[in-house]
Amino acid sequence: MKTKTPEGIDEIAVIGVDIGKDTFHLVGFDHSGRHKNATGPISRSEENSANIMTIPGIGPLISTAIVAAIDKGDVFDRGRDFAAWVGLVPRQFSTGGRTILGRISKRGNNYLRMLSVQTANVILLRPHRWDVLGLGPWLRGVVGRMPHNKAAVVLANKLARTAWSVLRHGSKYAVQRDEALGAI
Repeated sequence: MKTKTPEGIDEIAVIGVDIGKDTFHLVGFDHSGRHKNATGPISRSEENSANIMTIPGIGPLISTAIVAAIDKGDVFDRGRDFAAWVGLVPRQFSTGGRTILGRISKRGNNYLRMLSVQTANVILLRPHRWDVLGLGPWLRGVVGRMPHNKAAVVLANKLARTAWSVLRHGSKYAVQRDEALGAI
């Protein structure tokens, strides 16, 4: 069955959605019978996915997974709620006005959490790019005060909140530079 789909994948017969344990990919076969993953062209042609891909480290796979999971983000009131749904915020234990933050909850979407943490690890491995991505001073502070894996989860949390904001406001990610910090 040959289907006409958005730019670049008209040669792929999309036969369905591959649903594994919390994963989903559009799959099909090209004209030679080879298995193809159709997320790349779809993510570039769909506006919300294209906006999310402007965030550092987020590519076609993650952008289509986020859009497939939450559409425009209207389900969540704020970015923290989305990050909690993915499982990237610490569990809270409160008693007598004292709040204790524990490990990440690991509840929610395992697939999005895994992709977000992997993205964060890749960004952490390239410290020379942090300033270009607009994460320089903040990320240096995070890495200086906590272990690598914990810093990766913190960065993944920030990326998830940013993705929600980009979806909710329908805008692209823009690096914000603080001129006062640049002069120091």
